[in-house]
Amino acid sequence: MAVGVRAAVGAAVVSALLAVSCGKAAPGEKAASRPAIAGEKSEDEVSAPRPTEEAEDLALAKAIDRKICRKRDCCVSGIEDAGTDRKGRSMVVATIDAGEGGVASCLVPPQAEPETFGSEVLDKEPSPLKGQAAAAPDEPASANDKEDGEEDGDAEGVTESGDEGTPDDCRPYEYYLVVHAKGKIRSHALLSHSCNNGYGAAGVGEDNVIVDKEARTFTHAQEGGSAWRWDNSVTVGLDPLRIVSLSDGSFWTIDTDATSRSGDWNHDTFEGNEAWSIPDCEGRRKREEAEKRDASPSREEAPSSKVFNALIVPRVQLPATFVQDGWRSIGLGNCGAFVDGDKHGFAVHGGKGSAADASMRAAVSKEGVLFVEITDDRWTREGKTWVKEDHIELWLAAAGSTSTEMLCDSPLPPDPSKQWGIRISDGAVFAGFGSPEPLAGVEVVRAGGTARARIPLGDRLKGDSDGTPLTVVYSDSDDGVHQKRLIATSTVERGQELSLGHVRDVDPAHATCVVKGKALRINRPPLAIKRGEAIAR
Repeated sequence: MAVGVRAAVGAAVVSALLAVSCGKAAPGEKAASRPAIAGEKSEDEVSAPRPTEEAEDLALAKAIDRKICRKRDCCVSGIEDAGTDRKGRSMVVATIDAGEGGVASCLVPPQAEPETFGSEVLDKEPSPLKGQAAAAPDEPASANDKEDGEEDGDAEGVTESGDEGTPDDCRPYEYYLVVHAKGKIRSHALLSHSCNNGYGAAGVGEDNVIVDKEARTFTHAQEGGSAWRWDNSVTVGLDPLRIVSLSDGSFWTIDTDATSRSGDWNHDTFEGNEAWSIPDCEGRRKREEAEKRDASPSREEAPSSKVFNALIVPRVQLPATFVQDGWRSIGLGNCGAFVDGDKHGFAVHGGKGSAADASMRAAVSKEGVLFVEITDDRWTREGKTWVKEDHIELWLAAAGSTSTEMLCDSPLPPDPSKQWGIRISDGAVFAGFGSPEPLAGVEVVRAGGTARARIPLGDRLKGDSDGTPLTVVYSDSDDGVHQKRLIATSTVERGQELSLGHVRDVDPAHATCVVKGKALRINRPPLAIKRGEAIAR
């Protein structure tokens, strides 16, 4: 009997609990006003709401602070999304305020230092607050707690700052790439840093930082100067880490029309352009004479400057086998300046062209050998002179042989530029403008619609040749009687050394060229990163 009562009571309790859990009233209670909804989760089954984006950024800022600023007086003042890497991990660019007293800019305010315990006699007593700093949250308790790919802690005594020292009149900032996943920082690298003290006497210095999460790039542009103004920028690819492109420019504020210069280079594509201006002395003379007559001419009648443009010809590390004999059958691929006289390069005679008619590529090896590759839909030979046949024109001068500052102030010395002609049909070399010495060892091979030339220039383009004036021209003649079109790497003018383009030396640490199939291809070796040294410096 007792067992039966006990069982009945237990059944009643279970029935009551089930009734409550299903939204029904227990016996003797009123039913709930809201009817039960099939499949609805109870309050304790509903997962907690996801942290807001601000909260996630705050947690990330705390983690970056611990990683980069735990041994330094700095803090995270900004975080910008930089996309995801090839492993699907999140990338951000963190701005680090490395100046003193930067509390106002910190995303995570630093913890206040504890006041000295007591006063007078009690000052001699040890503070109970000391020695109680707990281990930072989210840090692995031991090496065994680290997940695959997690970044090691910084070495003891190593500073992350890229600054050797900072002037008193500027505030230093650093920009870090931070890769994180599953709440942990996987890697970080110093991209760039700045400390804008005006960047020159004019006090016009500016820094502009751009993060492109679609392209996964970081760009840091700066400008400054005084009477001479300058600007430059570096774009860093974030995955893989590499220098993508560089650009720079300058001008003189007193004569901006005739002193401007700008240039850019892309390591990923081997495309580079430059533009510069020089005084038009004759135009200025005419203007001065007109002003004396109180009849100032228009700018079209008396221009004050000339502007030249050029493609940059790269001097790059080429495979030894290519430099010796491989060039005969292996194309330059994307490892040279490309000219078609239309969208690439310049048509200096005969109007715009097209790659279907004729095109040219040019590159220089570290040994000082110029390689030129020509494609043409129709070859000519046996013209009246070499000038009327298909040929390469090479214009060269010594670096820095003429200064723009002396152009209109004093008589110029004879133009130092030299010109050679190289006939496609047989590789014969002819002296052109400036009566240059003969070129030895020139070779030309032709197969189908492609001709390739190997032109050893020795010390002229060997060693420290960065910035050497050089322009390569292809003269296309379809009939052996006329020069139909001249396409060139610069807007070259006969007898004007300052119209020549330039050679740019490509650091092998950033890019080389390797053979892929029947052509050269750009190769980007892994970037060597030194701790504490900015990638874009």
